[in-house]
Formats: sequence, C-alpha cells, structure tokens
Amino acid sequence: MEELQSPDGDGSIQYWTRDPEAYAWRVKETQCTLDIEREFIVVDATLMPNRGLMSSCASLMVGDLKTLNWQSADEIQLLSLVDGLAPQTIDRSEN
Repeated sequence: MEELQSPDGDGSIQYWTRDPEAYAWRVKETQCTLDIEREFIVVDATLMPNRGLMSSCASLMVGDLKTLNWQSADEIQLLSLVDGLAPQTIDRSEN
C-alpha cells in the first residue's frame, strides 16, 4: 500500500467524516485489492475507536470501513466494506 502524502500527494478523495485526521491509502496490485475491491481505503478513527491498524490486509477489514455509495443535495449514503452490514444514510445537515 502507498500512503497518500498530504498536502502534496496525488490528489484528494471526497469522503464524509467528522475526523479531521482521516486519510486514505491507494491500493496497488496486491492481495488486498481482491479483499477490499476498492481503489481507496479511508481510515477514520471515529469509525474504529480503540483499534490500531496492523500491517496485514485482514486487519483493515476488522473496522467499520465505508465507501461512498451515492449522494444527493440532502443526503449521503455510505456502504460498509464489511459484508452483511446495512448501508448508512446521513443527512447532510448533520455535519
């Protein structure tokens, strides 16, 4: 995995979070790509309280990691990267 360097990295991603320290990794062609099935992993400490990240792909899947499903003028819906968890719809006025 390659950590995106802020502020001089290769771009930014749009992701709803209350965590000012949230960041993302770009997944390269590794076994992790098969497990995660997304180009970016967003690490948000508010979604993973009291959990540290280890260097293995499996440890990333332990947390409640989410990706953007859709957005409208009023709402955002996030999908969990962990199978079996329901989508989370958030009213934009909450942030």
